[in-house]
Amino acid sequence: MASLEDFIHKNRQEFDSDLPPERIWDRIDYALGPPTQKESSRRRPVRRFISIAAGVAAVCLLAIGMLLGISVATHRTSNAVLAQVDPGNAETEQYFHHAIAIRLAEVRKAGLAPEVLADIQQLEVQMGMLEKAFDEAHPSQREFIIHSMIRNYQLRIELLEKVLQEAGQQWPSKSIQNDNGKTSI
Repeated sequence: MASLEDFIHKNRQEFDSDLPPERIWDRIDYALGPPTQKESSRRRPVRRFISIAAGVAAVCLLAIGMLLGISVATHRTSNAVLAQVDPGNAETEQYFHHAIAIRLAEVRKAGLAPEVLADIQQLEVQMGMLEKAFDEAHPSQREFIIHSMIRNYQLRIELLEKVLQEAGQQWPSKSIQNDNGKTSI
């Protein structure tokens, strides 16, 4: 046995350089024949599983994205931001949330919500920035920030009322114009 191994080691390069002729590979392919039904049927469930799994993953990601979007869009309006930063203004904030909710429902009923929601969401983002600024502000600046928060709510109400008026729906405004042209509630 050792002599065979020695012979193989000595003549190794001769073995590696010789490739079988092409006709041998053709004979091997012919002898094996076409893939059997059993072999190809093994591949189908794997591909089908991957396709189904990818589809389910895409639907799940889409659903999670929609839920996050809805959550972000409604999160700021449901939180009592003003009451958190200044508990004395909880009743004022309740009024604003109620007024905005009523007007927003009317806008949705009129079918105008898609055009308005982007602006409302932008005002909600600004409210979040005001809340963050309140937390970081010096106590002497906090009253100004609270007034800015109230103005943010007023702007939302005014926006919704203007949209309703342009749609042909008269909205009884409870706001009062001051001598300087500013609106107060």
